[in-house]
Amino acid sequence: MLSRTTVGWTLRIVREGRRLVAPSSGLVVGPGSFISRNCYLDLEAKLVLGARVTVGHGTTFVTTRHRLGPAECRSGEYTGEPISVGDGAWLGANVTVLPGVSIGRGAV
Repeated sequence: MLSRTTVGWTLRIVREGRRLVAPSSGLVVGPGSFISRNCYLDLEAKLVLGARVTVGHGTTFVTTRHRLGPAECRSGEYTGEPISVGDGAWLGANVTVLPGVSIGRGAV
């Protein structure tokens, strides 16, 4: 299931409540990164976490967005847009990162 996933040698993922689902586009995690508990990774498009990135508990990465459909069904066709997080960045607890976002190196 995670065949297109690349993970650095020292990635740490807190076991309790973690969810890793990689349907098609891939997850790339740099060395020394940490993903805390109860995080959600929507991997319809690529998600790249650089080296030494810290992801706080409850963080959500959403790579999918819906187009506005007709009145009969407003949730139209969906598309994926990648997310990238630069080396050394720190995302605190319960952060939501939306499709197409790039977070810079060392950002908090």
